[in-house]
Amino acid sequence: LWRASVNRLQAEQIRDSMFAVTGELQQKLGGPSVSGKTPRRSLYVKAIRNTPDPFLAAFDMANGLKSVAERNTTTTPTQSLLMINGDFVLARAKKLAERLTKEKFDSTARRLDYAIRLTWGREPTEQERAAALRFLGENPDTAKWADFCHVLLNSNEFLYVD
Repeated sequence: LWRASVNRLQAEQIRDSMFAVTGELQQKLGGPSVSGKTPRRSLYVKAIRNTPDPFLAAFDMANGLKSVAERNTTTTPTQSLLMINGDFVLARAKKLAERLTKEKFDSTARRLDYAIRLTWGREPTEQERAAALRFLGENPDTAKWADFCHVLLNSNEFLYVD
């Protein structure tokens, strides 16, 4: 094959990446398991059989009761709705916006470039920068940045490895 297929991040990778870009991810290794709301790697999240974590379950989390050679990767409307309306994703967008507005930048464009570098791992194109600056306006407040961050976290650039 001359080119690898596009792959979506797995449930745990999406969750961990969201915590990482917001600066919330706790780097502590080992220790007891934690609830799904704690910003530790998904590896440490408690797996309760009757009440799985809704975010991880929506993105095809592996069944902890048996060995799974290959994980299902589905794309469903429920996943999209969870990413758009879910409390977890909205909270991460707000935290990312807070992180961006706390840092000192000399212009909205530089802050925008930093946000895209954090989430997408690359510099924005001129077209992307222009569209984002039109959306943000002159002096965007934290709520406007949160809306923009929500878009970044929902983008294919964030959720898929190309």
